[in-house]
Amino acid sequence: MAFYLPKNYDSLFENERKEWINIKRIFSHISSEFKVSKTRKPSLSSFEILNKGNSLKVLQSYEIKKDHNEFTLCVVEYSNSYEIVHKYGGRMASESHKYLFGFLRTSKDFGKGFLRPENIGDKISEYFSPVELDIDGFEKFSKNYYLVVSEKEKFLKSINENILNSITEYKNLEMEFSNRKCLFRFKKVFELKEAIKLCELGIKLATSTKITVPNTVQN
Repeated sequence: MAFYLPKNYDSLFENERKEWINIKRIFSHISSEFKVSKTRKPSLSSFEILNKGNSLKVLQSYEIKKDHNEFTLCVVEYSNSYEIVHKYGGRMASESHKYLFGFLRTSKDFGKGFLRPENIGDKISEYFSPVELDIDGFEKFSKNYYLVVSEKEKFLKSINENILNSITEYKNLEMEFSNRKCLFRFKKVFELKEAIKLCELGIKLATSTKITVPNTVQN
């Protein structure tokens, strides 16, 4: 297995060491189903929504490969600062959590786009002021996910049926397109089942964005 603990592991607090041991366990399971190798950390600076305010820090990155298709799986730390107010004044505090993110380079340019699970608030907003892109012929996708894009024609030209069907198979997915790159994750912080699903999805997306698929997507 290619996974490695951070160099400062021994100096970390106990809760952080436990967190890394859990991550190691997850990668052990991933290695039993996929080929895992260390790879260069990708830049996430072009992702304006999932990495708003450059809040994401890539700690480690690995190439996940299966059936001649691959994507990059990143261990990412998300940091958030907030103010604690009390009767004597206030102070700034911060917290951080680790997530698994999938990163993929594509041959086609999607422009800018973002999708996440649709909620009741989205449905109400769309009734009064529609901005969401609903794709004809993919009702289940449009029902489950809220999608906004910067350039409709460019996105529809690049997306294909295999990509949409792959996304529709999963719940609680967040995904951002940035031209020829995409970043995706499931909302739960670090769980084995979610990690395996993320790898399955990454390979499916790698397959669907690499092969030539007749573009039947219209709107």
